[in-house]
Amino acid sequence: MCSSDLKLFRFDVEARDAFGNFHEAGDQVFELKVALPPGAVPVEPAVTPQTKGTYAATFEPVTAGKYKLTVSHPASGLDVLQDFEVTVAPADSSAGKTVVGGPGVTGGVAAERRVVTIDVRDANGNPIPRDNVTDGVVVEIHSNKDIPRDGAYAVVTPEPAPEGSPPGRALAVYEVQFPNVYYLAVRVRKALVPGAPFRLDITPTPAPVLKGATLDASLLRVDVVFEIGRAHV
Repeated sequence: MCSSDLKLFRFDVEARDAFGNFHEAGDQVFELKVALPPGAVPVEPAVTPQTKGTYAATFEPVTAGKYKLTVSHPASGLDVLQDFEVTVAPADSSAGKTVVGGPGVTGGVAAERRVVTIDVRDANGNPIPRDNVTDGVVVEIHSNKDIPRDGAYAVVTPEPAPEGSPPGRALAVYEVQFPNVYYLAVRVRKALVPGAPFRLDITPTPAPVLKGATLDASLLRVDVVFEIGRAHV
């Protein structure tokens, strides 16, 4: 088994006789078959003759996952290579395929925690592994929509989502103290994700609601109970 990333994968096949001598260039035919991981985009494997009896076997994966390669020699009916496993990892994260959502993406109530979900993908839509899901991800809250000219009101540090969350997910949790209109800028490798900056409408904290009042048996005290809103997470 070996590993690769999302680029042209190549290995060489050498055609020799029983004494180790190379065959003439291009006088043999080999076939490469690629077994795909579940849900993978099809690939186009090829084997092309090179010099001195060497053949280049290539395919270009789009989907991350485990591939199995088999090289056959139709003239002899033999498999030169059988079920060789290649693990293809996602490429670097890409702003263009990253999706931002969650209850915090539109704002909320002042002084309450809000959560933004960031589903980080590479340029082909593959989820980025949890160990490096936040690499290159920057989250800022601005008080002006013209964010390139405006310093950040707050910088939010994204964290990997808990184990068991959807693959490639990071979380950004923020809390804004003052009611106003703000803008959420999410960047991946310096580029804004689609839809950013997102408008955050931060509204005032609602006043406590009177839930009940009870007159004490002594008639000297009134016990009042207020209901206070809970944080949205």
